[in-house]
Amino acid sequence: MADGTKGSLRTNSTRDVISYMLTAFKDVVAASWFSGITGPVIGTDQEKEQFRAIGAAPALRLLKGGLQPVQPRSEALDVVIDMFEASIGIPKDWWRREKTGQIQMMIDQLANSREVEHWAKFVSELIAVGDAATSLCFDGKPFYSTTHESGDSGVQSNLDTIDVVSPAAVTRDEMSEAILDMATNFLVLKDDAGEPINASAGEFLVHVPIALSKVTTLALNQVFTNQGESNIVKASQFKFRQVTDPRLTIAGWTNRFAMHVENSITKPIVLMQETDSMDYIELGLDSEHCKKHRELVVGIEVGRGRTYGDWRKSRLGLFV
Repeated sequence: MADGTKGSLRTNSTRDVISYMLTAFKDVVAASWFSGITGPVIGTDQEKEQFRAIGAAPALRLLKGGLQPVQPRSEALDVVIDMFEASIGIPKDWWRREKTGQIQMMIDQLANSREVEHWAKFVSELIAVGDAATSLCFDGKPFYSTTHESGDSGVQSNLDTIDVVSPAAVTRDEMSEAILDMATNFLVLKDDAGEPINASAGEFLVHVPIALSKVTTLALNQVFTNQGESNIVKASQFKFRQVTDPRLTIAGWTNRFAMHVENSITKPIVLMQETDSMDYIELGLDSEHCKKHRELVVGIEVGRGRTYGDWRKSRLGLFV
């Protein structure tokens, strides 16, 4: 009888499981679809962290009588850090007889769900309810709102209503126009000093539910419209990237989509993780748990939080 194929966990220690989990995490995190709209995860050592957003620098002005320093505005939100866990119970007999690599694949899958997909769920959940009255951002307004205002910005909106023939059956040409209109609408937004905040915006993430996936793909990639004219999206100065998000399934997300600026220092979503809270769990062959229950346990515990960031880097489009 063979001792097991190469790469099998059958003869490996439970410490190797932790190694596999770490390797799987490193392999998948770089490919996350949301990295352009969240930036790096911010570390914290607090159960509740006050995340402060500092306003824009003043515009250059004529020098008259010396310097005229302006203290930047600041606004803050509290981010609560909650503890999360993911763990697998592996029957001792499965471990002993394993030779197909399935346990390793299961651990790799756990690493993907535990690390990257957990963050992805955080992002999707915030976007999905961004226009709700309780989804407040720094200025005290819902993240997607028509009444944002800060300093000298004037009243501004990141919530677009888009007229179409049928909201339940958006056409390719209607989607193309909606995408370009929303990208252009980013350019009119101003910071709290009254200056354009998205003048350099040129790379956008088109964030759509499954219901709008096909029409969005056609709108972004086909060269000509239904009338034989050039596709205005492909002819524009902007770059677009599509993500179809299966988590955008709450009521109303069949006729709406979001768009986010990716080439910006400030981001629409903020992610936090408690420093040193990542704890890899290993109850191996020699553990009391395994002796009593004939089961190995591997998993992770971690403290994480999230909040809305810069609303001017994200828009919500509603087809009506």
